[in-house]
Amino acid sequence: MVSMRYGSKGGTTGGGTSEGGGGSSVTITELWTNPSPTSTFSAQTVAVSLAGYDYIGICTKISTGSVSKTGIQFFMLDYVTGSSVNGILPYNGQNGQCGRRTFYVLDDLSGVAFQAAYIDNSTSNGYILPYKIYGIKL
Repeated sequence: MVSMRYGSKGGTTGGGTSEGGGGSSVTITELWTNPSPTSTFSAQTVAVSLAGYDYIGICTKISTGSVSKTGIQFFMLDYVTGSSVNGILPYNGQNGQCGRRTFYVLDDLSGVAFQAAYIDNSTSNGYILPYKIYGIKL
């Protein structure tokens, strides 16, 4: 679990929730980590309970390279409990490449379904790899 302050530049990285910015607090809990972060990631559903969270955070790796040598992107999605949400994880690569991987939160909040990744309109599951999923409470 990572706790953060907002309303100030300070923050903490562990323990309980920190207060700041008028008593507001944010708690970020890691719910899932990709067990094979240097392998391709085909279309699949990641089973993880999202009940009780206000937001979902998705951390992605740009490609199958090692974590230390590959850029990581983080996306935070506001979702309404009990209704699916569609999102697009973007990719802007070298030489004008662009890509996407669509995902949605399951209606019953039991997981996140990731679709295949596309780079320049061709399936390429070695890019935009889901790396971590976080539950965020305000």
